[in-house]
Amino acid sequence: MDTRIKYGIISGAIATGLSLLTYAIGLDARLSYAAQEIVGYLSMLLALLVIVLAILQVRKQQGGYISFSKAFGTGMVVALIGGVVFGIGITIMLSFAGEEYFIELMAKAKDGIMASDMPEVQKELKIAEMDMMANSIFMKPWFSGILMFLHMIFIGLIVSLITSLALMRNQ
Repeated sequence: MDTRIKYGIISGAIATGLSLLTYAIGLDARLSYAAQEIVGYLSMLLALLVIVLAILQVRKQQGGYISFSKAFGTGMVVALIGGVVFGIGITIMLSFAGEEYFIELMAKAKDGIMASDMPEVQKELKIAEMDMMANSIFMKPWFSGILMFLHMIFIGLIVSLITSLALMRNQ
């Protein structure tokens, strides 16, 4: 199996697995919305650190040398495949979690807004905006899957860029 595909699947499996784990042990139910976002981004970042391993593996296969473009391309393929796996995994997970999951998530976000120090008028506007979103496309599992895919691609772009610059070795 191609190194990039293998590491992409591993990356997506890590992100999906960590999301399933936090959901299964109820960690997401005990955390605030902001804390859930932090855990989510850390999970994606951890999953995308696999890009470093993939680039190192490709460099090793090429006798210890790798160009920036080859390293960057490797990282982006890993991020793309990882994003697809994660997007599908999240869509399936949220389909099983049901509408209650989204309702609870919205309630936590509203609690965070109410606890913030923003002016009351701004709080009311934010909550009204969230209420309008409650029955929209934003509350669909497949849409969340697409967003997670895009997040993985964006974070993967950054990780690939930094890693490619750090690990490139031209002949």
